[in-house]
Amino acid sequence: MTDDSATQERVFQALSVHPGVKRIDTHAASVLLDGTRALKIKRAVKFPFLDYSTLEKREAACEEEIRINRPLAPQIYHRVVAITEEPDGSIEIDGLGRPIEYAVDMSRFDENRTLDHVAKAGPLDAELAPAIADAIAASHARAPVADGVAWIASIPALIAGNSTGLRNGDHFEAALIEQLCEASHQAFLHVRATLEERARHGFVRRCHGDLHLANIVLIDRQPVLFDAIEFNAQMATVDVLYDLAFTLMDLLRHDQPVAANAVLNQYLMTAPVETLDALAALPLFMSIRAAIRAQVALARLRRPAADGPGTLDEARRYFELARALIHPPTPRLIAVGGLSGTGKSVLARALAPAVAPQPGAVVLRSDVIRKQLFQVGHTERL
Repeated sequence: MTDDSATQERVFQALSVHPGVKRIDTHAASVLLDGTRALKIKRAVKFPFLDYSTLEKREAACEEEIRINRPLAPQIYHRVVAITEEPDGSIEIDGLGRPIEYAVDMSRFDENRTLDHVAKAGPLDAELAPAIADAIAASHARAPVADGVAWIASIPALIAGNSTGLRNGDHFEAALIEQLCEASHQAFLHVRATLEERARHGFVRRCHGDLHLANIVLIDRQPVLFDAIEFNAQMATVDVLYDLAFTLMDLLRHDQPVAANAVLNQYLMTAPVETLDALAALPLFMSIRAAIRAQVALARLRRPAADGPGTLDEARRYFELARALIHPPTPRLIAVGGLSGTGKSVLARALAPAVAPQPGAVVLRSDVIRKQLFQVGHTERL
């Protein structure tokens, strides 16, 4: 054990002795929950994609987490606090002694209100899906534009990395992994020119980067994005559609096709019209995201006290979804006509989730398109 790791264990033991404190460990952090407060401490670890090996680096990572996440969730993220060793040897939070660790000071929320838990309880209500889309769109609108060259160049490595990770443990057939890999590379070649054009037009941004359902929580009945990637700017610098694809994919994985379609269509309602040209990349983006989640589940199998059967089933479901998404069927066009007020839009929205490829059809409304041509918002009157 390194000196930093030993010091951290002292900190964890000292802070965990208080009645009611609950400790949750991940590979990169430990969160101490106490009443309405949460303290997130970076673990003294070093991986290829992050480095928390020194106190200075952990302090900087805490500061970066506040900088990245506070604009998304000011009701959760507050400040960085020092954990100090006092002259008498005791350990205090934000004391006057020598800082020996740092933590992100946060408000605790109801863990049962993250969208992965909400989705397991049944279909998401009709108002929630558009609110999710609006929250994601707002985060993209404020995200700084970045150079897209590195992002596009990284996609083949993402695909190859997924293949390597999925081979760990021999849980999936090698031939199926190779088929997914080959189909993904072919899909990338098909859309590469489109992605390069989008990068030139500012669609590659410093995004959340990890928008699966467990990182969206309902607070006061509104979806709040949290736990954005702060430890590696390159991992979070992506096409905004790739950021959205994580949420869409995870809604499909949690058997929420209607919500996934509603999120997509609401997002497109306010997105630049050029976003429609990039929908050919969505199957690839969602498939990559599903394969990443399959890898994450496989990694959890190696932890002590892991729920082997349940975690392996989760990995398999994500893997099968990745395989299904990378082979979208030929799209179809369904035209709905009729007099004003006869329910054309209602019918179209009802049909859309069931129209392949996933996550369903894009609903194109002539009145909205007319407003887009005049650069007018969809709720404004012409």
